Amino acid sequence: MLEGRPGRAGPGECATETTETRAANGVVAGVDGSVPAAGHPDGPVLVALHDERDAAALRFGCETAARRGLPVRAVHTWSPVVADIGWTAPGADESGEEARLHEQLLRRTCDPVREEYPGVEVESHRVTVSAAATVIEESRTAALVVLSRHEPAPRFGLRPATPVHAVLHHAHCPVAIVPG
Repeated sequence: MLEGRPGRAGPGECATETTETRAANGVVAGVDGSVPAAGHPDGPVLVALHDERDAAALRFGCETAARRGLPVRAVHTWSPVVADIGWTAPGADESGEEARLHEQLLRRTCDPVREEYPGVEVESHRVTVSAAATVIEESRTAALVVLSRHEPAPRFGLRPATPVHAVLHHAHCPVAIVPG
């Protein structure tokens, strides 16, 4: 893993000062050869959730938050199906079924972990915007960002940049990557 100064590398840039601190269940990226300091020591541990496979990242976030006496903010981002084609079809998801499915996914992922860590406040939210942009913006007030890394689905051609890649380059606090 290569990581530069959080929030300082622009598109196409790569900082040269790197370090990585291995955590029990993942990697925490820092800078200048030091153990990463919290972005905002009293801020929440921000955990980005895509699906149920990210429960390990949420557990890692809760363990870290418990040690530091911090809350956890779990964020699930998603794009409505119609947003992927650039226009809204008449009558598309008028019943809100897609939103309900994402709310259920968030509960299925967060509720068991909340029970495992009763002393940690876990606040969960779902938003319909870009995952990378949301996490980067919320990292401004976070002590730590926790992301899950999954093996990409096989495909032909070039692979687009992932939210993990964007967050590593633009986050405003340390980032932990947990295998998913």
